[in-house]
Amino acid sequence: MKILVIAFGLLLVASILGAKFNYPDRLFGVTNGVGGYCDRQRGCENVRNSECFRGKCKCLTNYRPSRPWGESICKGIISAICESDDDCLNLDQVSCIFNTCQNFTKFLESDAEVTKLYRATALGSRCKTNEHCSNLNNSICVAGKCDCIDGYGISFLASCEPLDRRFCRYRKRC
Repeated sequence: MKILVIAFGLLLVASILGAKFNYPDRLFGVTNGVGGYCDRQRGCENVRNSECFRGKCKCLTNYRPSRPWGESICKGIISAICESDDDCLNLDQVSCIFNTCQNFTKFLESDAEVTKLYRATALGSRCKTNEHCSNLNNSICVAGKCDCIDGYGISFLASCEPLDRRFCRYRKRC
């Protein structure tokens, strides 16, 4: 009987806690995605470009969730601040150009002198000329994206390294 009372008590406490902590992140006070619970700004610290609003982490102005469901992060739309293409929501050819998410096609159609100054920030970034990839050693513009030159492959550090068996990836033959 005593065990039954203890079990019932534990069940009652668990159901109360379950109602209070209906999100796993409530237990720790920090969330890992948009829409996760927060009770102060610190609760959204793991979600870049977000803020705590009405108990949930939401993206700041000029940022949108990267996915409509599941664990999501905030990515920039046009005119958001960025460091690389990965920081921008990949809609409508948006790329990180001069630390701002911009439409790559419209950018290329703008001032020719400014367009010449653009340099890609990572392999796979959008480009129109080899010059756009010149900050990335041993890379050229292939089909609109920066890629390694012949004889080089993408290393685990995401740079172009000479092809020898240590740096081969599925896209380039050794």
